[in-house]
Amino acid sequence: MTIFCERAKTRMKELHITTRQLAKSIGMTESTVSRYLSGNRSPKIEELVKIAETLECSADYLLGLKESEKVVQKEIFKEIAGLFNRLSDDSTYRRKTNA
Repeated sequence: MTIFCERAKTRMKELHITTRQLAKSIGMTESTVSRYLSGNRSPKIEELVKIAETLECSADYLLGLKESEKVVQKEIFKEIAGLFNRLSDDSTYRRKTNA
């Protein structure tokens, strides 16, 4: 669990996130998150996913299974989905494909 602690703390520093802010964003108490960060307790899978999302990295990275913390951001997915929705709603596009 040492890798998790080290990587979570590093990401928190990089993103300027406090233990209190992390706890609030994942809906837990600050003392519970402190136990995760000190290695005295392990997060459940659902909590790990929330922590990874807040720290903008993958759970695999936090667990030491990947070396890179880079993940595709949700905002990019939302933007792409919005573009596809606009494209499919565009009557010009529908006329061309239905012709």
